[in-house]
Amino acid sequence: MTTENSPQRVRFGTQVDAEVLESARATVLALQRLLGPRVSLASFTTDALAEHVRRAEREYNDGQPFGSDGARLPTGPRIGAGDVAEPPRSP
Repeated sequence: MTTENSPQRVRFGTQVDAEVLESARATVLALQRLLGPRVSLASFTTDALAEHVRRAEREYNDGQPFGSDGARLPTGPRIGAGDVAEPPRSP
């Protein structure tokens, strides 16, 4: 897990399914009991995002980092993109 002292940490806000967040929180609490307080929701989330990025780079970009042109991500309802993102769920 990453440490709370990692350089260049920034606040990151997004919306996630309530079930995913609850599962992540329960997992972090269990890991804290097993491994101690060095595990946090922030470190758990950072590690999960980093792993997902590495997987996407391997699968879709010959293992190379995706470049950034500085464009902002679109906001609003999710747009499905195959295995990378799922389409919105019906209420």
